[in-house]
Amino acid sequence: MSYVITSDGTQIHRKATDIASVTVLGTGVLGSQIAYQSAYSGFDVTAYDISDEILKGAEHRFAGIAASYELEVDGAAGGRAQDALARIVYSSDLAEAVQDADLVVEAVPERLDLKREVYTKLAKTAPAKTIFATNSSTLMPSAMADFTGRPERFLALHFADPVWSSKIAEVMGHPRTDSSVYRAVVGFARRIATYKRLFLLTYDPERVRRIFADGPSVQMVVAGKA
Repeated sequence: MSYVITSDGTQIHRKATDIASVTVLGTGVLGSQIAYQSAYSGFDVTAYDISDEILKGAEHRFAGIAASYELEVDGAAGGRAQDALARIVYSSDLAEAVQDADLVVEAVPERLDLKREVYTKLAKTAPAKTIFATNSSTLMPSAMADFTGRPERFLALHFADPVWSSKIAEVMGHPRTDSSVYRAVVGFARRIATYKRLFLLTYDPERVRRIFADGPSVQMVVAGKA
C-alpha cells in the first residue's frame, strides 16, 4: 500500500484512483498549458512530445507561460511560477514518459487516426493503474475508447484556452467509464485550479447525479452522445 503526505504532515492511504503524477502528451498550445498548470498546482509532470527538438521549443514555451503567470496570476510572482518549472521533466520516449503516470492527458492534434495510433501504443506501455484522458474538443470519447485497451479508465477532460484565466473545464465520460475514474478526474480538475465553471458533459444525467450525490456540486450539460 502506498501513501500520500498531506500539507499538515498526515499520512493517508493512496487509492487506485488518486492522482499524483501526470503525463501530458503533446506540448502545443493547450498541452503545454495543462502541463504547466498541473505543475503549478504541485503535481509531478512529464511533458511528452515526439522529438527532442520539439521539446527544446517546449521549454521556451513553458518559460513564457511562467512569465505570463507572474504578470497575471495572483501569488505567482516571487518564486512560485518558477518553482513550477522545476516540477516538469521532458521526454520523447513514450514508455519512459508514462511509466509512473497516474493520469495521462492526451493533447495531440485532432485527428482520429493519430489518436488511434497514440492510444494503441499507450495501451501497451502505461501501467494498469493509469487513467487516460483526451483533451479533444471535437471528438467524442466513445470514438476512442476501444483504442485505449482500458475503456473503463478513459474519458474526456478539456480545458479552455488560456487555462489560467478562462478557468473552464469540461469532463465527459462514456458509457463504460468507471464511476471512480470519473470522480478522480473531476477531483483533479478541481485541484489544479478553482474553476469558475466545471462542466460535466453527459449523455446520462441520472448516472452523473448518482456518482456525485455525496460530492461537491457540479454543473451538468446533457449531450446527445458520448
